[in-house]
Amino acid sequence: MVKTQDVRSQMPGGNSKRNISQIKNIARHHSATTEGTAQSFANYHVNHHGWNTSGYHEVILRDGTVQIAYDDNVVTNGVGGHNTPTYHICVVGSGSFTDKQEEAFEERAKEAMSRFGLDVGDVLGHNEFSNTNGYSHSSNSCPGIDMDKVRGWLGGSSTSNSKPSTSSSASGRVESKVNGLRFYSKPSWSDSDVAGRVDEGIGFPNIVRKIKVGNGYQYEVKNSKGATYYITAASKYVTTTSGSTSSTSSSGGTKLSLPTGVYSMSRNSSEQLADVKLIQAALNAANFNCGEEDGYFGAKTDDALRRFQSVYLPYEIDGVYGQNSRRELDKVVNG
Repeated sequence: MVKTQDVRSQMPGGNSKRNISQIKNIARHHSATTEGTAQSFANYHVNHHGWNTSGYHEVILRDGTVQIAYDDNVVTNGVGGHNTPTYHICVVGSGSFTDKQEEAFEERAKEAMSRFGLDVGDVLGHNEFSNTNGYSHSSNSCPGIDMDKVRGWLGGSSTSNSKPSTSSSASGRVESKVNGLRFYSKPSWSDSDVAGRVDEGIGFPNIVRKIKVGNGYQYEVKNSKGATYYITAASKYVTTTSGSTSSTSSSGGTKLSLPTGVYSMSRNSSEQLADVKLIQAALNAANFNCGEEDGYFGAKTDDALRRFQSVYLPYEIDGVYGQNSRRELDKVVNG
């Protein structure tokens, strides 16, 4: 799960709206700069181009952080003549992008494809849009990357389209990415002898214990930040944290049981401690950190839930855990 920042309140304009059903494409852009943010690009678009609304719904910074700039139903100014049916994602850089950015783009593009009912063929680079209404796009260098490769990554096509972050080392170690984390194994490993590693860019974990599951095994590992993962040779895993309540699913993973009630800061009570702990465990597992799982729905839990909602329920950012938040959290942490 990538780190997100909600900067929508800092963006200009946003008054031109559309129906979500009108969205037919996702556009990839590059900023053609070595640095920058959604805010700085918006300032340029307003002051230099005279636009009321900036060009991008999302901006992916060099460290992989995703800035959410506009709601889905806002028409932005990314590709002239094609803006009403297009959702725009900008990757900061000029023809050179980091592994973290590519991982973030893949996650966000797939999320947007799911929201709008699109497929890989609907993801286009800026210069792939047709010239229309006096706008010339085909000669544009944006997005600064071969989009056939990008679509190959999104669609899981042949190894010839492998991203820089997916590789095989001289020792035969194979690296594959699962939900933004890297899992290392060897082709010959089976569930009974897997010795995997999960890397968050900070350090490799230690294998804590081997657990018999059906006819195979899964391994409990901890990374350098203390988070726990359950993995198998098939790269199945789920994150939990110390003290989380979980149960083993029939597929061999670990499933968090989420409460069905309504919870928020204004509804705090001692009778809700166990349920709020489960909500906190799920938010931590989804990488929307809320700190200690103490059963108290305080400011940190409220903030984490709102950040989660800004990504998965952008029209329901109210800090209230209810039916919709439960549904989306369940999808993220339990699959």
